[in-house]
Amino acid sequence: MTSFYRRARIDEIDEIMEAVEDSRAVLKAQGNGQWQDGYPCREDLERDIRNCRLFAVVDRENPSVLVGVAAFTYYEEDYDHLYEGAWHSDLPYMVMHRVALKAAYRGRGYGKDLFEAFIQQTKKEGYRSLRIDTHEGNDVMRHLISWAGFEYCGKAILPPNKDRMVFEKILQENEVSRRILESDRIYLRKLNEADMPDLKQMYQDPENMKYYPAPYDDARMRRLLDWTDDNYRKLGFGFYAIIDKSSGAFVGDCGLSMQNIDGELLPEIGYHLKPCYHHQGYATEAAKLVKEFGFREFGFKALYGYSTKENLPSVHVMIRNGMEFVKEYGEGDDIHVVYRVLRTKEI
Repeated sequence: MTSFYRRARIDEIDEIMEAVEDSRAVLKAQGNGQWQDGYPCREDLERDIRNCRLFAVVDRENPSVLVGVAAFTYYEEDYDHLYEGAWHSDLPYMVMHRVALKAAYRGRGYGKDLFEAFIQQTKKEGYRSLRIDTHEGNDVMRHLISWAGFEYCGKAILPPNKDRMVFEKILQENEVSRRILESDRIYLRKLNEADMPDLKQMYQDPENMKYYPAPYDDARMRRLLDWTDDNYRKLGFGFYAIIDKSSGAFVGDCGLSMQNIDGELLPEIGYHLKPCYHHQGYATEAAKLVKEFGFREFGFKALYGYSTKENLPSVHVMIRNGMEFVKEYGEGDDIHVVYRVLRTKEI
């Protein structure tokens, strides 16, 4: 039975460091120099938590007890160049780092649970490639990597001049979830290159973009999709395609992004619809899904919306999504309004 996994919390940092120190001691007893230079330190794990990338596996009988942790992250620059061997694919990937387990739980299958959690989270986020590295002398980790179905690819140098074996596991297309969020009527999935014609129907339509400075040209559309891909990799969230379940039609996009709102970088819920889907409740429905997603998966304490003051359709969606007016401010010739919804215990 696989134990439950979830995102780790900052109030668990002492328990997390217990798992790290226990793992460090095991490596030292094995004569392995890995983790003997102070890495990972408390600040490393706190940063993982702030970035919502540290996941915890909990006791199967007592879910309030943290057993172990691992950081599930994205692109690793040091993986770009292997000095020996080659990766088996050039697919976008997720990486598992900083795997730690409390000593009392060793030998009870929780290490395997951490790998199962990594695989499940990768599927959930829509990636097909999983990568990991370890010290050549870390026999326990190498055993788990082999058990989980990873294949050896070669060797890389990680800072500061650490020689590591690297491994990759590739999931089949049908193993990966394409639905990030869903309701009875719609689901949200990641945007991709094939969506460009639908995106252009929204972003290049003059009437649809009347509250923006101008419709997007092709170069701006290219930057939009590249920016979205970059957000998926670096932040774990971005804009998603809204798909109508009954017809399979592309309705619009909706998602989370970090936006400069009157000089502050804040998490914002944005949405756009193809003209033929206006005034049918799609934007509100998608925005509510994204709101719950942002609070539940990424731990935001508040989420924002903003638009020009005259963009009343957007303002109405913010209000229907539970947001309240915060302020208005000037930007160029426009007046912008800012709305916010706070996290509640119910979400």
